[in-house]
Amino acid sequence: MRPLAVVFSLVVSSLIHGADFNVTPFGSPSGDGSEAFPWDLASALAHPPVVAPGDTIWLREGTYRGSFTSQLTGTAAHPIVVRAVPEARVVIDADRNTLVPAVLTIRGAYTWIWGIEILNSNPDRAYPSLASGRATGVDIFGSGVRFINCLVHDNGSGIGFWANSQDSQLYGSIVYNNGWDGPDRGHGHAVYAQNEIGIKRITDSVFFNSFSHGIHIYGSEEAALNHFRVEGNISFNNGLLSRTGITRNILLGGGTVARDNVLSDNYTYFSPSPIVGQNNIGYRAGCDGVTVKRNYLANGGLVAIECRNFTIEENFFHPYIFGFPIEQLPSNIYVRTRPTGTRIFLRPNEYEPGRAHLAIFNWDRHDTVSVDLSSILKVGQPFQIRDLQNPLGPPVIGGSFSGQALSIPLNLTTVAGPIGEPGVSPAHTPSEFGAFLVLPYAAPVRKRGEDTGASRLSSKP
Repeated sequence: MRPLAVVFSLVVSSLIHGADFNVTPFGSPSGDGSEAFPWDLASALAHPPVVAPGDTIWLREGTYRGSFTSQLTGTAAHPIVVRAVPEARVVIDADRNTLVPAVLTIRGAYTWIWGIEILNSNPDRAYPSLASGRATGVDIFGSGVRFINCLVHDNGSGIGFWANSQDSQLYGSIVYNNGWDGPDRGHGHAVYAQNEIGIKRITDSVFFNSFSHGIHIYGSEEAALNHFRVEGNISFNNGLLSRTGITRNILLGGGTVARDNVLSDNYTYFSPSPIVGQNNIGYRAGCDGVTVKRNYLANGGLVAIECRNFTIEENFFHPYIFGFPIEQLPSNIYVRTRPTGTRIFLRPNEYEPGRAHLAIFNWDRHDTVSVDLSSILKVGQPFQIRDLQNPLGPPVIGGSFSGQALSIPLNLTTVAGPIGEPGVSPAHTPSEFGAFLVLPYAAPVRKRGEDTGASRLSSKP
């Protein structure tokens, strides 16, 4: 992971040296992008001639209804940034009942999409035909794209991350409650990805409660599944919302051999269930040249199919690993029975200092667990911690940071309900697992009758 200061300096530099433009839900194609005369979203994403590499397009608070396509094209050194105004809730809502197009389609190149919420508020979650279903939230085709700290929920698949999007990254996003039930099974993954050329990164994001898979790197005999770096993600209870039940939190494999891939520092979990979930590499055609390192895979271990030229070390596998002789892999921890103790994983955000994801494995089922956040928060700094299973709800803890360890509650029960009626109503994970979002500002105080501001997820630049 690159030093935080370096990444943040790059972000600030791009914002300082470029021009700023504005978009509102009631902007106009005849606007000039100023605060007084903002654009509408479709016009801004069509790359107005005045927008140059290094510029920033700020999206003002509100709901942008419909489906949109970005043609914005920056450069590798000077990307165009499309970003929600800090601490504002910026929503793109398709509100429709068709498979295509996606709510947001990203073409062009070298564009950063940052801090936006993408959803489909149509309530239908069951379809009688395989030719019908819900549209994907975000389809990424452009190269050099970074999709940063966004919220993607209640779409078909959450994110389509396709092979012609070279050298792109999903980062820091929260993707949940995506998918639908077809006549055969649950459909819709948190992220569906393929890649052939360049490095593709899926990093420090959270994927849960899909109707089908979480991270789904898969394709037919003609699809390429190469050069992925899957690092620092939290993935849990995927498949939960479908009537057919839990599936896989991570799948890397398909009809062709998956080559040169890395899975490191990922944390996965399934709530106890009669159905056994899993993580899978190789799937059918196998994998060649894979590194699996420092992952914590609980209540659903690892299945490997026809994998060769592998490095597998410093992992925690519970309750199983299948496909490798464990006597040849001594540098891992294998736990067949219920684990004990507490493991805490804190992932600071590279783009927004003070923001972080937190995964806690609380095997002794304490009501609270003590967590030290002094590595990311400063003494006296306002902060809040949200339960990622209810990310738009009120914080579970907050205030002014004292520098002391915080008691994080694990006996939580409220979970973000999906739009419409899924095959299965979601339940919160038991107290043995929790996932949280740390934000470096206090929850807004609003007057009665106003928006509570509870869903404001973007931190100050």
